[in-house]
Amino acid sequence: MFSCRWSGSKWMRTEFDGYVERTVRVSSTCLISVARNRYSVPCERVGQWISIRLYPTRVVVIADDTMTASHERHFDRDQVSFD
Repeated sequence: MFSCRWSGSKWMRTEFDGYVERTVRVSSTCLISVARNRYSVPCERVGQWISIRLYPTRVVVIADDTMTASHERHFDRDQVSFD
């Protein structure tokens, strides 16, 4: 699937990267809560606000414009994913 973006003076065709982005805070147990599930992140991020990208099959954690973790997305409730 493709999308278009404006680049200078013309439209450029780019690959579509469909996700929902949210901002969450890392708990003292190095976990983030996403849709009633918890996912681990590096412990140096405790207390920080980070971005998460929810893809259809995975959760990607972004901090300082860098991917710091990636997990398979859970659809059951109250699941915990450690990486």
